[in-house]
Amino acid sequence: MQVTETQTDGLKHEYKVVIAASDIAEKMAHRLQEIGQQVRLPGFRPGKVPVNILKQRFGSSVMGEVLERAVTDSSNQALTERGLRPALQPKIEIVSFDEGKDLEYTMALEVLPDIKVMDFAQIELEGLTVEVPDQEVQAVLERLAGSHKRTQALSKKRKARSDDVLVIDFRGSVDGEELPGMAGEGHHLELGSNRFVAGFEEQLIGIDVGEEREITVTFPEAYVNDKLAGKDAVFQVKVHDILETVPMEMRARG
Repeated sequence: MQVTETQTDGLKHEYKVVIAASDIAEKMAHRLQEIGQQVRLPGFRPGKVPVNILKQRFGSSVMGEVLERAVTDSSNQALTERGLRPALQPKIEIVSFDEGKDLEYTMALEVLPDIKVMDFAQIELEGLTVEVPDQEVQAVLERLAGSHKRTQALSKKRKARSDDVLVIDFRGSVDGEELPGMAGEGHHLELGSNRFVAGFEEQLIGIDVGEEREITVTFPEAYVNDKLAGKDAVFQVKVHDILETVPMEMRARG
């Protein structure tokens, strides 16, 4: 076997490998001999089948097997002798081969780089800290507490104001016609949440428990329901209860 390095570029290497025709013929004869000890052909005793018959019957498949093994064995040998550690499977390309002639192929590969072992005891790490003003921390805590509000009964009787939750019955109509989705009973509505049509919640500020109020709103031109888009609607609203919202209590873990 002859191995010639044809290209080197950093971690990339390429080699030309030539295996003599005599080596291929020897491997071919050895493999046919092995097959001859196992195969059973009519008219021949076990192990007595002539080589020319074996070659005629099995030559093509045996040649393919021999070439594959020759390439595998020779490429591994070339890597081992040169101490190369491929990062990926080498790329093999057969350049030329005819029966009775040398086998020539190229092998291209990229090797793993040499990595020096570091002394981690010599590494110094710098810990960075961020100074956050107390007022910013407090603001974030207040936002978190506000986003996890709970409701409770009023501590003393009063009229509704923004952030209260009203328990209401409502029934709406457009041009005197009550349409689906415009009525509800025992609905909890937080004033200022903007969950209803613009102007609806604002008109309930100042209402009292047990009070009924007529509210007029105009649906947006781009409203998803075509039957309501741009229409004036009248709602009859009755308040059953007023609940006040309380932010979640934030406690420090000690």
